[in-house]
Amino acid sequence: MNKGIFLLVGFIALLGCSHVEARPGHGGGNVVANPCPGIVPSGQDDGCATADKTAQFINTAFFTNARQSGQSAYSTTPTWNIAGVTYPVGQITADAGLVDFGTNIPSGWTVVSTGIYQNFGASLSLSGYYINDVGIYVPNGTLTLTNNHIRLGKNTCRSFTGLAQINVNYSGGALDAENNTWDTDSTCSWQAELYGTSYDPGLPQQFSANVTTASNVLTINSGGSGFFAEGQFLNWAGIGQQVRVSTNISPGGLKNCTGSACNGTTWTVCQLVTAANNGACNATVTDVGPVNATTGPIQPTANAAMRLAATGGTGAFTAKYNYINGYSTLAAAGTGGTTITAFNYMRMVGKTSDHDNLIAQLADPGTATTIPYYQKFNTVVWDHWAPSTGTTLFGTFLTSASANKAAGYQITYDPWDISFNTAVINSTLYPSSGVTTASAWRALQQEAAVATMANAGTSISGSVLTIATVSTGTIAVGDFVECTACSGPIQISSFGTGSGGAGTYNLNVTPTPVASSTSWRTSRYPGQVVNMIGIGNYWDLTGAGTAFIIDGQTRITSQDFTSVPNKNMVTGASCTPSSC
Repeated sequence: MNKGIFLLVGFIALLGCSHVEARPGHGGGNVVANPCPGIVPSGQDDGCATADKTAQFINTAFFTNARQSGQSAYSTTPTWNIAGVTYPVGQITADAGLVDFGTNIPSGWTVVSTGIYQNFGASLSLSGYYINDVGIYVPNGTLTLTNNHIRLGKNTCRSFTGLAQINVNYSGGALDAENNTWDTDSTCSWQAELYGTSYDPGLPQQFSANVTTASNVLTINSGGSGFFAEGQFLNWAGIGQQVRVSTNISPGGLKNCTGSACNGTTWTVCQLVTAANNGACNATVTDVGPVNATTGPIQPTANAAMRLAATGGTGAFTAKYNYINGYSTLAAAGTGGTTITAFNYMRMVGKTSDHDNLIAQLADPGTATTIPYYQKFNTVVWDHWAPSTGTTLFGTFLTSASANKAAGYQITYDPWDISFNTAVINSTLYPSSGVTTASAWRALQQEAAVATMANAGTSISGSVLTIATVSTGTIAVGDFVECTACSGPIQISSFGTGSGGAGTYNLNVTPTPVASSTSWRTSRYPGQVVNMIGIGNYWDLTGAGTAFIIDGQTRITSQDFTSVPNKNMVTGASCTPSSC
């Protein structure tokens, strides 16, 4: 059997009422009479046949209301059934029929801190719950989530255990999430930094009071009304800055306060300067006051809707038929196990300095491991109010910076299949119209440097690396050589005159000669891919720097980008790693 067909069949084997959010980029729709009218690509599964047609979210007008304002109709769109567009996804039971987790706590779950619950069970399942402003932490087992509505609120927006509201943190852990809805309430928003600016998409006011600022300290003088909290952004007449509430000074220990109880309290504040310091909130706030001020929603510290932190393990991560509204990342999956992300619909909204991906995979299984990896038939709209901070939309890290093991430790992806996804990547309107993400599809490398070499005197000629000076670290057989001008991957096969420091080293290939370059370094293992597949994706690339990026030093045994063309929906052109 043809290997490509075998892998597609393998993926199919592994996969074994309208809900409208009043948010930008979403419109309503009803489930059509024929729920699966599309043409399924040969050898594939677009998810429609086995989807629960009573799921609560569908946006049948996606190709109209997800487009950038004023943009013309697309030249081409997918012919198959599209998650959240042709057929519904998300929770199956309407909110009224779900059980409130906070008031009906399931057996075995105990409070860690306000709104945070943990369970030490080995095999856990949550189904049919409204997990409203509640954090879930699993330190010792696996978790299955089915038919839940999971919502961030004022308690969990900046307070949870781990990097997400749903967190499995165990080397033997696994996470399976199917037919769930993720969103935020009005008190919490990834777009919080836009409050009161000319880019404000209509964020709701949370608090008002008479205040004074002096030396980056905010004093609430009087008139406190509403809910005030760390992470909110302030607004007053003529503010001219993005000012965020940091920490409580007096009376000390507060995370938030309500109404008149806020009067007389003091808080540190900071100014967000997007362009100057990559979103760090550390600039001086102008002294003002007394002045009447308001605040908007809290800015989350969560990196994703959910997280599997299975460092040293190979537990599976599965996300299917979910609806994610207003997050920067669907999931952070740190596992060496099979990873499947399919048939999800996501409205992506990042914040300044976020590292946005559909899936942020940082595998660190601890031993040489082969990972089957799939991102297929997902639907994403990258909101045009999202700050321009994305690395890629469909892609992941082939290596983790923390996984710098002994030479020979290798993570292998077989296959690495990111195909048949549909995405509208709008250009950002904040801070100015421009690129939202570097690429639509990317193979990222984040391996740590083992050694760095001085630029002067380092070169490659034939199959020999010559090093005049090793600046940091020690070079070993099995290390991979990287530089700005290097055509990789290049691996050190044996010592020449060098044995860890200056000298010559024999290489496993005869690469393009490099007489001089910059950024010379070695690493233990750039991630390798046995079969890299990127076919059948349909994109609006208005806000993407390019279609494909494959980071240097990525080792690829075979690749397929053309057997089913990738398409630019705006122009109708086919997209490959070299053109779009």
